[in-house]
Amino acid sequence: MTNARPMIVAVLGLVLLARTEAVYAQEAYVEYAVPPVDTVSGWVVDVNGWLDKGFIGIKHEEAAVTAADLGGPLVILTDRGSVVYPVTLTAPAGPMMDNVRLRPFVEQRVIVMGKVVRRGRERGIVIEQVARGPGAEATLSFPVRETASARLVARVTDLSLWLAKGDSGVADAKRARARADDGEPLVLVSDSGYIYYPVVPTVAKGPADVHSLIEYCDQKVQVTGKIIVRGMERGIVIDGVAASTRGTEPANPGPVR
Repeated sequence: MTNARPMIVAVLGLVLLARTEAVYAQEAYVEYAVPPVDTVSGWVVDVNGWLDKGFIGIKHEEAAVTAADLGGPLVILTDRGSVVYPVTLTAPAGPMMDNVRLRPFVEQRVIVMGKVVRRGRERGIVIEQVARGPGAEATLSFPVRETASARLVARVTDLSLWLAKGDSGVADAKRARARADDGEPLVLVSDSGYIYYPVVPTVAKGPADVHSLIEYCDQKVQVTGKIIVRGMERGIVIDGVAASTRGTEPANPGPVR
């Protein structure tokens, strides 16, 4: 019995050590666990040029770079024809921070890592990392429909705030205006959750038709102009804007998702 006692003590010690190591390993795993990262693959394009003319591919690189340098947001166009908008919530507001990350990949295929946010029928991404993706020259082609003279009822909102938090500026219209002054795009969001990006015919007018919309931050407006549906996304060339008290969305080119 005396000889067995050291063996029992040794076995108990090994069991206790094993349990301690198991607990430590579990704690270590929890401490260093990395949360999952979303990835989006597609082509970096100038959203204005793509919605307006369908520009995609290396031959449009110079035009896209010019638009980006003027503050027009670069976006990720997926193979399905949907756009993933970069989301910027930190100062300085506006697309310039994300444009710096995406500019080296203009009109090229990329894999973007970060946090994907979904709002309504649209997606955005808080970018963490961008890498060149596999794929040759873009040959994507998507259906396009245009309504030359249309009326749209939608809410004027800060693009990033709406995508990230659902904010439309109701609680802080002043903040939305300040971000618009810094270059953050203002967009029109319909009751059905579509983003209508304000398309401008020439980049000299700016990244978006902010001047027509800025006084209506957080408000529902009635916009007249040409609606463009390209792939799974929508834009509008604005002719006129007026405050609206209507609570429903008017007829438009129809669902595309």
